[in-house]
Amino acid sequence: MLGFWYVMGKTSMSSVSRRQNKGKEKATYAIGNANEWVGNANEWIQPLRDKNIGIVIRDEQDHNVIHVGGGNQNLRVITFQLLKGESLRESIKRHEHFLALQLGLKPGHKVLDVGCGIGGPLREIAQFSMTSVTGLNNNEYQITRGKALNSKVGLDKTCDFVKADFMKMPFPDNSFDAVYAIEATCHAPDAVACYKEIYRVLKPGQCFAVYEWCMTNSFDPHNKEHQNIKAEIELGNGLPEVRSTGQCFEAVKQAGFEVIWDKDLAADSPVPWYLPLDTSQYFSLSGFRLTAVGRFITKNMVKGLEYVGLAPTGSQRVQEFLEKAADGLVNGGKYEKYHSYYGGEETDRKDNYSDMVNKYYDLVTSFYEYGWGESFHFANRLKGESLPESKKRHEHFLALQLGLKPGQKVLDVGCGIGGPLREIAQFSMTSITGLNINEYQITRGKALNRKVGLDKTCDFVKADFMKMPFPDNSFDAVYAIEATCHAPDSVACYKEIYRVLKPGQCFAVYEWCMTNSFDPHNKEHQKIKAEIELGNGLPEVRSTGQCLEAVKQAGFEVIWDKDLAADSPVPWYLPLDTSQYFSLSGFCLTAVGRFITKNMVKGLEYVGLAPTGSQRVQEFLQKAADGLVNGGKKEIFTSMYFFLARKPHLDS
Repeated sequence: MLGFWYVMGKTSMSSVSRRQNKGKEKATYAIGNANEWVGNANEWIQPLRDKNIGIVIRDEQDHNVIHVGGGNQNLRVITFQLLKGESLRESIKRHEHFLALQLGLKPGHKVLDVGCGIGGPLREIAQFSMTSVTGLNNNEYQITRGKALNSKVGLDKTCDFVKADFMKMPFPDNSFDAVYAIEATCHAPDAVACYKEIYRVLKPGQCFAVYEWCMTNSFDPHNKEHQNIKAEIELGNGLPEVRSTGQCFEAVKQAGFEVIWDKDLAADSPVPWYLPLDTSQYFSLSGFRLTAVGRFITKNMVKGLEYVGLAPTGSQRVQEFLEKAADGLVNGGKYEKYHSYYGGEETDRKDNYSDMVNKYYDLVTSFYEYGWGESFHFANRLKGESLPESKKRHEHFLALQLGLKPGQKVLDVGCGIGGPLREIAQFSMTSITGLNINEYQITRGKALNRKVGLDKTCDFVKADFMKMPFPDNSFDAVYAIEATCHAPDSVACYKEIYRVLKPGQCFAVYEWCMTNSFDPHNKEHQKIKAEIELGNGLPEVRSTGQCLEAVKQAGFEVIWDKDLAADSPVPWYLPLDTSQYFSLSGFCLTAVGRFITKNMVKGLEYVGLAPTGSQRVQEFLQKAADGLVNGGKKEIFTSMYFFLARKPHLDS
């Protein structure tokens, strides 16, 4: 059992000429994988009614809900690939962002989610890609719940639900710019007919992406144990049949699609997708009911609820279905080649960097990595979203806007220790070169690349981004995250980026800028600007207008630009604002924390354990925090002025 992913495009009217052009105009589409059950669920909701009897489980954020039990296509388990060091929730979001990336979603697109459940992925993808998503579902309870959750996050005006069977959709032909399905179409009684209906409502030349449940090539239909596992999966999840990857692949072609690419994303998942269900290796409160003790308690609890009428007739049978489903999923997943991951000898490389080089940025890197992890940047935040989650989404958004494709060669300008580099490389399956002028950060970044197995595909180059050591037209895409603000001349910096970027390709950037609310004659505004510049080693914080004009002067065509901080539901500067927010990493910014930190750094510098100048750097960082928070509160500074710019084709 796996999450089989594929991308396919609907042939446009000009498909013949497009084939002659070797598919250059073909839209990108991706299909998914089954890699992890939505765990961390801590709330049971009342069983569904009538034929859709089942159990709905949701997490504390009402996000990524699992629907399992009786009924048909409305009931599904969401699975996905989990990376090392990644939380279950983070992996789910990345899995959803990946769909948007492969479909090449753009702001304003009209998108269809086939078999949407209560809309967890719908909301995540809509907010991530700035699109309007319609969720198709045949269950009234789930639609009601989904609409309430849409209202809660302010998506009730742009996203909606439609009650209908996905075998007979109530939409005109050619209605949507993109269509996706996440582990839902496996419930279709006829895969070809289901895909044909999706083909009908999709606009010509556009793409459909799907994560399918499938039996892999390792499945032996004559093996009784394999047969039993397949039956458990089908019975426990209300599936007419778990089709093979080959059957799904053939069905989508019979429906009329051109398959752009396909892959079993579970095959190379660093962490087994079924781990949260495997109580022999993993324990969680949500997984406790799958243990022997948990099953006994659950069985009798459901039996009691059914007896007193608090659960509908048939609930106990549904609970037994769920146990069968879990057993089948775990056993099916174990037949994939995960033993190679667990069986091989793992060398635990410990990075030893206690001896810091006597340079400013060496010390700053240690402070930053302590407070911010591997990604030294801010992010606009959604309600209910953690800081690490918001930073990952912020990085995924760059990949989406650049339209990154597997195998592309990408440049990260001013990459730090490579946190975003690693995240984007794994997310988009690209090869990324990080450009950095600091030896310590490069050494640290290379060690972290080795740790996650990216040392063969991603690398660092020590150089000044004003004079890059790359030939003209070297990269398929270039991005910079809060780095080019350090350039002494923004036009010259952007011109150098323009030079190394291939014609027709794009450059995306998050810039630190003063907004239109900044008054250069206001003394308080001047003081805040000076604090930001001094505390962050910046020659000057430019205005959004100056940056926009500079990128045009460099030769780029600006596709779109926006201050992403302007409408952030949660203030981007919140982690630095100790008057509203407390964390251990932010403790050093409080009055008590500053006193302790100052004297600790002073003592370390005195005994030689911290380099000369450490106390001065610590004071700089405090000034920087003050300036950033005050600038953010007064809305005169933004840390995320975004623009996407294209280098024109040679013939234009």
